[in-house]
Amino acid sequence: MVEKSGILYSLIIAIFIGPLIEEFIFRWPLKDVRKRIYLSTILGVVFTFNKVFMLDFKTEKIILSLFIIILIVLLLYFWGASFLEKISVNSLSILSAVMFGLYHLSLIKEASNIIIVSTLFIIPKIILGLFLNKIRLRYGMLYNIILHVIINFIGSLSLLNKSIVDYL
Repeated sequence: MVEKSGILYSLIIAIFIGPLIEEFIFRWPLKDVRKRIYLSTILGVVFTFNKVFMLDFKTEKIILSLFIIILIVLLLYFWGASFLEKISVNSLSILSAVMFGLYHLSLIKEASNIIIVSTLFIIPKIILGLFLNKIRLRYGMLYNIILHVIINFIGSLSLLNKSIVDYL
């Protein structure tokens, strides 16, 4: 993304916009599940299929996203209401953390042993997801977003350092 959009845009996405959208996708529904899971699901589908941050909007992806959104909303509406009433917050928290970890697989570039690399890559993301879920449930969304921004800022320091070295 840095080569395509530049360092400043990449940092803004990685540090601010990414955590904000990820928190609404993965952790917002942890409270008041029935009211929020629809919007969270729609955001997740659009975000995943269209690579919103890279502005990669293609007609086929938009049509596929809309189809999947409609399908998921219909499934949740007809089947999910009773399911969502029965699901515990702990189960939803674990599912959310696993999805958060799997979502970040898109950050891995090609590797020779993708199974080992991807497993080693997503386990810390799942643990981070569980930790962020606890913060969300205990203190609320604002603290959760702030913590996620701080974590991504620390992670982006290497990108910032590399761009400064390349500039010099």
